[in-house]
Amino acid sequence: MPEALFNISRYLLMKTQNMRLDGISKMTIMYCLMKQARILGANKLVMQILDQLRSMKIPANLLAQVETSTLIARSYPYRDPEELLPLCYKCSTFNPLLPTNNVSGSNCTQCGLKFQYSFVMFGK
Repeated sequence: MPEALFNISRYLLMKTQNMRLDGISKMTIMYCLMKQARILGANKLVMQILDQLRSMKIPANLLAQVETSTLIARSYPYRDPEELLPLCYKCSTFNPLLPTNNVSGSNCTQCGLKFQYSFVMFGK
């Protein structure tokens, strides 16, 4: 299911944000998240990931797909569906799908509550 792959790749990206990975390609995680976000209509997230991918060394077999995805993403509105945004159950604040560099994606941006993830459905 696209939602499961979306949440799995989003979780992996947040957990590996400041880590050096051996044997795991961060580019592959980001590419998977970008594809699932595009399927689910999270165009703001797609553009944010594509901006990050442009600063990475992309394998030749994926370069054309990333460039095509960039052109396609620019034709859609810059927004994410509300049903995909993580909701804090303490303060009812919607949080961004991709945290900024100085904010952890594991905590609410408003009240700081630590999110608990379900590994059954890979949702928050």
